[in-house]
Amino acid sequence: MSAGWIKIHRKILENALWKDCTPEQKVIIITLLLMANHEKKKWIFSGKEYECEAGQFVTSLSSIQKNTGKEISTMQIRRCLEKLEKYNFLTSKATNKNRLITITNWEVYQNETDEPTSKPTSNRQATDKQPTPNKNVRIKELKNIDSIRCTSDESVKSEELKLKTEIELVVKEWNSIEGIRKVTRVAPKTLRYTQLKTRLSEYGIDKVLECVHGVERSSFLMGYVSENGWQATFDWFVKPANFLKVFEGNYEDKAKPNKPTSVPTPKQTAFHNFKSEHGEKSDEELNEMVRKLQKR
Repeated sequence: MSAGWIKIHRKILENALWKDCTPEQKVIIITLLLMANHEKKKWIFSGKEYECEAGQFVTSLSSIQKNTGKEISTMQIRRCLEKLEKYNFLTSKATNKNRLITITNWEVYQNETDEPTSKPTSNRQATDKQPTPNKNVRIKELKNIDSIRCTSDESVKSEELKLKTEIELVVKEWNSIEGIRKVTRVAPKTLRYTQLKTRLSEYGIDKVLECVHGVERSSFLMGYVSENGWQATFDWFVKPANFLKVFEGNYEDKAKPNKPTSVPTPKQTAFHNFKSEHGEKSDEELNEMVRKLQKR
């Protein structure tokens, strides 16, 4: 599948999903389309033999990352797959080793009758041939692209779906933290909903999720309970001032500096007391004092 070329219609730039995606997610989308089978093919999946339809393929997060590049992490790929599944762009069935991905409405994006129509110019040699597409890697033009262009009402619905998806993802990640008070619901028109919606608008989904996991790096936020029962909750977390402090790492556990090694104080002996009382003595003076002591 490394030979040939692909073809993408410019109208994809007008698609609501494409506009909503980050640069990394757009790379992932193109990669998934490139990896999909253009015709039926047999695969072994979950220990059984399957005949994958056009638009399906068996892969793994590491395989997708290998094709997208090391700059895109497996976490970004996983989040992108969840987002694309919410938007009904694809379905993903995962096992502990592989996953079966199906591009939804694959036939809508394909156009079997569309073939390149470019012809050799008059100044080309007669031996020139018309370009022939390689079907193993060819992504055909979007058929009926106008049918998926959003009207103003559809754009509103798309934004609502996007927000709903992102809120569900944030709640899922928060509840995955062990030892933290869980979130059961983020209902519209509540303060919790408004605060989270604003944070998503200000920082974006990736940074909000990064901040959520920043809570795990703080033993204070994970386990502190005051005398009156206060502890860090989701409502406290989404407030603007608190969110910024967590995002900047103000609550993260700091590494304790190594204590300087103390030098033990020498034990004072009778000899030290003698020297302190009588001052420094010469060898002759010390010998004379010893003789006097012996005579006693």
